[in-house]
Amino acid sequence: MPPTLIITCGPTASGKSSLPEKVQNLLNIQGGNFESFLIDDLVEQNPYYKKKVIEYIENERQKNGKTKERIVEMFLNPTQQMIQDFNYYYAEARKTTNCETGADLRFDWGKSCDILNDLNLTQAFNSGKNIAFESRGVTWPQWFFDLFQCQLKQHKYTIIVAWTVVDMCELLKRNKTRAETSVSTFLDNPQENTPPRLPDIRPDAYKVDLQKIIDTFKTQVKRQTSCRKDCIRLLVFDNNTRNSVLLYDNQGEVTEKKTKDAAIAAIKKYNVKRRCVGGRHITKRNKRLKKKGTKNKRKTKKNNKKRK
Repeated sequence: MPPTLIITCGPTASGKSSLPEKVQNLLNIQGGNFESFLIDDLVEQNPYYKKKVIEYIENERQKNGKTKERIVEMFLNPTQQMIQDFNYYYAEARKTTNCETGADLRFDWGKSCDILNDLNLTQAFNSGKNIAFESRGVTWPQWFFDLFQCQLKQHKYTIIVAWTVVDMCELLKRNKTRAETSVSTFLDNPQENTPPRLPDIRPDAYKVDLQKIIDTFKTQVKRQTSCRKDCIRLLVFDNNTRNSVLLYDNQGEVTEKKTKDAAIAAIKKYNVKRRCVGGRHITKRNKRLKKKGTKNKRKTKKNNKKRK
């Protein structure tokens, strides 16, 4: 039986890591377990990245006198400068340092996390193993298909790309909960625990990424609908609950799950256009009630002053 490649797409904290098993169970895929590949796992274990995160936190403690609680809050609501700093640490750890020792590679790129990840992937592809690869899905991973096109053809891989969809307000809530837990755990024992990630979860920036994911999906729905050879199976799962209901399958037997309207309806469950505060949607009614409550408070204060 030909091996299977599953590429999972979705924003941080949407449940991509658990998706391959759900796809495997849904489609009854045989041939053994899947080997998972996520570049972030290698970067986080890079001693250089851990060192830079520790240095950043110690600087905040010593120079700015921040307590553990204030450091956690700093990660939950990062400044633009903090995001830029962590993006720089991530890029250096991924591309210009030895992935295992953290040493500066200078002109020796052979041991970077990028190269190591590609080598591990190549070995798995050469062996014809079932592979699970994670991507945010902001852009279509054409580079991935180009890099391993020989192995994909040689072993006649079945390719499945699956999106996990979660309401945007819930995503922001999950990201903050994850960040709070990972930062607190890391601060308890920086030498032993994995350093925290710093995804950009500012609502406006998050909306931009989600819209790019939606646009990428829509483009592929059009392409795969007109596809006649070596077509890619597209799946969309609702991951707002543990059940992860299948919303769309471009090759499924159920007709309503194959239509273009079903595809658009499925991906729109990110609810990008809604405003979020504290993990909840802010509707027009909520705005009116909030505005009315503010007016009532002001009126009460004014009356209290008159009584005095």
